[in-house]
Amino acid sequence: LMTACNSTTPTNDNNAAAIPVEPITSFVTQQGSKLMLDGKEYRIAGTNNYYMHYGEYSMIKDVLDDCVKLGINTIRVWGFMDGVNHDHTMQAEPYVYSKGGVKSSYDKLDYAIAEAKKRGIRVVVAFTNNWGDFGGVPQYVEWFKGSHHDDFYKDPKIKECFKAYIKNLVNHTNRYTGIVNRDEPTIMTWELANEPRAQSDKTGKTLYNWAKEMSDYVRSVAPNQLIALGTEGFFTRQGTDDWCYNGNDGVDWDRNITLPNINYGTLHLYPETWIKPEIEQWGTKWIKDHAEAAKKANKPAVLEEYGVTATAPANRAFVYKRWTDAVYDEGLAGSMFWILTSSDPSKGDNLYPDYDGYRLLADGNEAAKVITEHNLKLRGLPVNEPNRVYITYPVKDAKVSDTNVVVKAFPFAKANDRVTSVTLRNLNNQAIVEMT
Repeated sequence: LMTACNSTTPTNDNNAAAIPVEPITSFVTQQGSKLMLDGKEYRIAGTNNYYMHYGEYSMIKDVLDDCVKLGINTIRVWGFMDGVNHDHTMQAEPYVYSKGGVKSSYDKLDYAIAEAKKRGIRVVVAFTNNWGDFGGVPQYVEWFKGSHHDDFYKDPKIKECFKAYIKNLVNHTNRYTGIVNRDEPTIMTWELANEPRAQSDKTGKTLYNWAKEMSDYVRSVAPNQLIALGTEGFFTRQGTDDWCYNGNDGVDWDRNITLPNINYGTLHLYPETWIKPEIEQWGTKWIKDHAEAAKKANKPAVLEEYGVTATAPANRAFVYKRWTDAVYDEGLAGSMFWILTSSDPSKGDNLYPDYDGYRLLADGNEAAKVITEHNLKLRGLPVNEPNRVYITYPVKDAKVSDTNVVVKAFPFAKANDRVTSVTLRNLNNQAIVEMT
């Protein structure tokens, strides 16, 4: 089916000329419910990438070049390589921050930060991972012969080792810029961990106490940069069977965001992985619930990761449009989609593989257009948003046997426009349904 959306003004979806490169000279700060930069509100128009600390230098540059194309002003990366992974390390073993014969992820991270700065892109750096990818919490527990994942949050020896790593990274001098990390405004945020969970304590107190201790410590060694906890946004609330809301994973978002040295709350959004019905509707409510909680705490909130797989039973571009509109309209401090990848010279098609199904390329696809327009709006830049109609059912490549299919469509009109009609046409360009 083809669609047309009639409106009162012509459309133009070319936004390339509206994306400037803004020099980085000042730190982003937090004032109440907003992030601020040089007296003006700063909203994060961002993405994530996990290979910026071990990928080839050309791959790192290509990702950052694509960030510019998409209007991105912030990228979240990993600032850890616990043990040896991909022939790289940052902490080969406890308190050992380099090792002969192994490539240094410090160097790759230095390079990524330096190249991001050239392009006016700020960086969120996570100190470790809840999961075992690149070491993370499981590596610390193994190093110190712990018996449970959550020993990471309780064992004094593990906590001291983690603090030492933080201090080393914060005080590291970037070999490409000559600037110590704590003095580099390109590093917008230090994040305590990626998706920390403490399932052994469903009250949320264990993670809260750890987050307070670690955020206070980071503030003592990095006084000028923002600090985030990095959770997925799970609540600990009464009267619900939804595991994302009832404390199942030991995360109390409402309480964590009140910590004095946590500058903004983070939420992630993966309804497919979390097995939630109605992907778009559940996700939109998730965003709104966090916006409401953040307002009560007078803190900013950021949709730090979100994604719909390319094979999901939903129109990906439509879902991204609904979610990003919710971020903008509800006043969140920004959003960062998962995941922007670019070239990989070792692959036959020269593209980094779509390992988790969430890959987004800056190639002009519909989802990329939606995100670019959203990014420009967040940044207060001129944006041309064309009128669109999304077919929400049946989705692309769906096998529908019924000859009488009920087609569901959702129109979007630009600001100050009014939808007057929507026409669906078949491949012979014959109008089969008109909705007014």
